[in-house]
Amino acid sequence: GRDQRNWLQPEPIVKLSSVKVSCTACWHDTSMALDRDGHVWVWGANSYHQATAIPTQVEGLSDVKQIECLSTVQLALCRDGSVFSWGGGFLGHSPTIIEQRTPRRINSLQNITSISAGALHAIALCADGTLWSWGSSRDGKLGHCDVDNPANTNCDAEEH
Repeated sequence: GRDQRNWLQPEPIVKLSSVKVSCTACWHDTSMALDRDGHVWVWGANSYHQATAIPTQVEGLSDVKQIECLSTVQLALCRDGSVFSWGGGFLGHSPTIIEQRTPRRINSLQNITSISAGALHAIALCADGTLWSWGSSRDGKLGHCDVDNPANTNCDAEEH
């Protein structure tokens, strides 16, 4: 059942009925699905990439093994250990790139085995066991110095 704007009970997504989905991710107004062939599907109101209620396959990505959503950024981890991002905000590319309408590889990340995302930050686990983080440092969630409140962390001990 549904009312004018909401579905009150789960129903299948017709556009993906012939797609074998292996995992999903969503945040705020954006939804994502990863199919068993390694293709990514996106739908929702993400103004930086899509604004559609119908799932659409993301071009330029293949052999993806994991997907994640930040508030306005989507991430894709490929089987070769590379990570791609698109959207707007904390993309992980450089301080000057804050909007990316199509997936772009994050060059500083290599041999990544898993990714995780919060609202405004992300973490990547490298095959050698090191963790990489980027995004908002508020409340120290990156594991680096909390620049908004240096008294909460040992900022003097960390090299920037």
